[in-house]
Amino acid sequence: MFDIPFELFALFMGLALVFVPIGLVTRKQGIGYMIMFTTGLFIAIMALTTDNIIMNTFASLASDNILHYDVQSDTFSTFVNAVGLIPVKGEYLSTSSSMLTGDTIDCIQLAYRRLGNPSVIEPIIVGIYNGNTGALIKEFGRFTMPTLINTGQTYVLTHCLPIGETFTLSVNHIVGVQFNAGDATNSLELRADANNPFDGTITFIRQCNLLLSTCSNTSLTQDVRGIFYLRGADITTIDNPYPFTEMPKTLFVMLGGFILFAGSMLLVKDN
Repeated sequence: MFDIPFELFALFMGLALVFVPIGLVTRKQGIGYMIMFTTGLFIAIMALTTDNIIMNTFASLASDNILHYDVQSDTFSTFVNAVGLIPVKGEYLSTSSSMLTGDTIDCIQLAYRRLGNPSVIEPIIVGIYNGNTGALIKEFGRFTMPTLINTGQTYVLTHCLPIGETFTLSVNHIVGVQFNAGDATNSLELRADANNPFDGTITFIRQCNLLLSTCSNTSLTQDVRGIFYLRGADITTIDNPYPFTEMPKTLFVMLGGFILFAGSMLLVKDN
């Protein structure tokens, strides 16, 4: 299952508003009804097969902040787990050619989701990790599972270094999280974009097994969704978690079903 951006649904709703009148006006011309039927079918199927219908709600940063990593696109996305023996996951700088190499940051903003009911005591540590062993290099902050209030809901959190302190990214660094508790059905999840939006196959998601001190790539074409940046004169940060705006799927299923039904009835009548 996956998430669908609201903007994509808005596009198909707009198409429906165009083609429904065509279906009603053309009368004897079955193509209008067929387009209407197909549009309704597509909307209904998309709504039924997606996890959430979301609107982009990453923070609006001050204009003088310097963004080094900005993956906020609401394309088809997935989640990557951080649990058990493989608790470190994040965006990995695989070579010195990475667009992040040499960049100086002091804030990391990521999108998280709680799956099931993992440990509420074990901290989630946000920071920079060694890409060979998973060892923590620099902590940016931490939180615990109760911060993610509702299971299945995506929350955006920002963690920053103390004012005046910065960190320069280098090859073999992982920008991500560590969470030592959980299992396959009770875990922390990071939102990821599956369409390789950043830096090709040079910078991508990597995971580490702390017990064995080993790391491996999860996918060369997935990037974590978030922002890595350096604060400017405006040092305001969003410390409190806030959820992605999720639209009710039932509404879209009903909308698609109505258009589908109307189109099919008109097709039957036309024939």
